Amino acid sequence: MDELAKSVPTRVVVLPTTDRAGGTRRNLAFGVVRWQVHLASSEEWHMIYALTSFFVLGACFMTWKAFQLWRDPALVDFFLSVFTFLPFGPDARRGEVRSLAITVVSLWAISFLVVAGLWSDDVGDSLDLAGLAAVVVIIGCLVAEACVILFNRPKCLVPPHMRSEQGALAKRRKTRRRSSV
Repeated sequence: MDELAKSVPTRVVVLPTTDRAGGTRRNLAFGVVRWQVHLASSEEWHMIYALTSFFVLGACFMTWKAFQLWRDPALVDFFLSVFTFLPFGPDARRGEVRSLAITVVSLWAISFLVVAGLWSDDVGDSLDLAGLAAVVVIIGCLVAEACVILFNRPKCLVPPHMRSEQGALAKRRKTRRRSSV
């Protein structure tokens, strides 16, 4: 076992897949965590195809819905009814609808990480850097989404018909001022 494998935490994941060499072990390294993937039989490639399809088609669907929301103000009520499962108030749910485009970008980055992890044969520095870039994109999207929900900023990331709305914090301040007077 090489020195990197001894020094980096290892999580063993058994995937129902095989590689072209016939059921050998290969290592996938993304940043600090080193994944040891045991590849089983050739019949189990279906799981890789299913997971890849799920993430990529899900990202495509959400991209399409975000484009629809961006163009059609009438869809805001539909998305508000879809997001009723969120345990936040109506202002935060409306902010989540405003930040749907940012959510789609982070979903594409997550899809890249999943697909790259499933399909990579040899992990090189370029895939490590791409994985790191995807993680940075996800973290940036989380920060931007929080800013859109709380402050409705930056306006360029908000659908045009929702740019004049206030963020959740501004609405809360306005409500507190009215109730204290």
